[in-house]
Amino acid sequence: MLPRVETKAVDIGTLLQYTFTDKRIAVEAVQMAAPQIACLYNNTFESLDNNKRLSVLGDAVLAKVLCSAWFEARSSTGRVRSQAQWTQLRNEMLSNFDHTLLTVTSQPPLFPS
Repeated sequence: MLPRVETKAVDIGTLLQYTFTDKRIAVEAVQMAAPQIACLYNNTFESLDNNKRLSVLGDAVLAKVLCSAWFEARSSTGRVRSQAQWTQLRNEMLSNFDHTLLTVTSQPPLFPS
């Protein structure tokens, strides 16, 4: 049986406490199994890509936000942060996948750990 985008998006939105405007984005975000999957959306067959493109976009957006915070940050003595500190911050924050999982006690994690 093909997954129904509307049903999956509601399930994902419930876990995240968020309502998705584009239901396909919600399903694409958690689709890791294959390059594409077939699904039903508005009773029409569609294919959805895996989440790689959203992952790249998310990393770029997060890097921009982190870079802005680093650029504005100063030490307790008023000195600007070094480029080495930026690299360390970026690497720690962008590779901390184990801290980004959302779990609900009655359900398994969205992604395997």
